[in-house]
Amino acid sequence: MDYHLKNITNIKNLPFNLSVFDASTAMEKHVYPRHFHSHLEIVFTIEGKGDIWVDGNQYNITSENVFLISPNSIHQVTGYPPYENNIGYCLQIDLEHFKPLFPELGESYHMTCSKDLSLNIIRQCKLLHQEIDEDKDEFDLVIRIIKILQLIKENAIKKSIPKDYHRDLILKVSKYIQNHYDEALTIELLAKKFNFSVSYLQKICKDYFQQSIHQYITDIRMEHALADLKHTNLSIIEIAIKNGFSDSKSFTREFKKRFEITPAVYRKEIK
Repeated sequence: MDYHLKNITNIKNLPFNLSVFDASTAMEKHVYPRHFHSHLEIVFTIEGKGDIWVDGNQYNITSENVFLISPNSIHQVTGYPPYENNIGYCLQIDLEHFKPLFPELGESYHMTCSKDLSLNIIRQCKLLHQEIDEDKDEFDLVIRIIKILQLIKENAIKKSIPKDYHRDLILKVSKYIQNHYDEALTIELLAKKFNFSVSYLQKICKDYFQQSIHQYITDIRMEHALADLKHTNLSIIEIAIKNGFSDSKSFTREFKKRFEITPAVYRKEIK
């Protein structure tokens, strides 16, 4: 993953999360495998370029071009070098909270927005960021989110999503992995649990995630292990075991393969 989270704004007890990303710090490596969630996600850059992959389709990201990622869409964002030029926002909104006001927003929308809609959403997100920094009342923040949702409701173009049996199955497998990554997971175990053949499970994972089941599980584990390296004082072996690696040796081997340094060196450099 080429984007690195510079400032994550988690507002306690409020139904949204605003992340400001800046890829200028090369050592702040983050793993962010292809994933999905139940929130509406709004992504855009202020500066820089990249790619966004959603449900098998790839789009180019350019400055001030807003993308709407519908709930349960499998997606991934990747930046282009020079990474120090990549600056932007990611806003995730829990639509369940706003269902009484916007019951139709659980439907899917076209990924790309018109120029006017993009500029209006960007303006509202910047104001939201400013209000958070100024420690504005929670009511004001929710009103800002409502304004953003109103813009989407009135201006975004809806699209119909055909039923995809294979995609529904891989979403169930992915959710299971995300909830059980710290356990001993194998492709044989997953195939048995979901009544697939091993070869079928391998195929749909490759089709939808462009990687093997083993690699996907490792990516999820590594994402959580990185957070523990940064935010806890757990030992390397404790982090390895806590996140589903068989031992510290296998964790260190995977980590070094990705980042060309050991977990211990990484931790020392970010402290």
